[in-house]
Amino acid sequence: MKHARILMLTAAVLALTACDASGPAGAPRLEPPPAGAMRVCRHPTEFLPPPGSGDWEIIAGRIGDELLRCRAEKQVLATWAAGVSAAINARADKR
Repeated sequence: MKHARILMLTAAVLALTACDASGPAGAPRLEPPPAGAMRVCRHPTEFLPPPGSGDWEIIAGRIGDELLRCRAEKQVLATWAAGVSAAINARADKR
């Protein structure tokens, strides 16, 4: 998660410093990541019941569901970051 934030900040700085002299109409615009992509994933220990209670198969299933959901959200974030990077690199290549 820390790396994603660093990448977003780097992309924002690069996009803001890549402005040319054409004025506001030519200024790059960094779109925010998709909704939910920045949500922190739940830690597996959050699903553990008090000692001596709970059906472990159901708990394991819930942990697995959370891991799959989290992976899908982070894949969306990775795709967004790759798009931002490609846009910045394409703009830099035009110069």
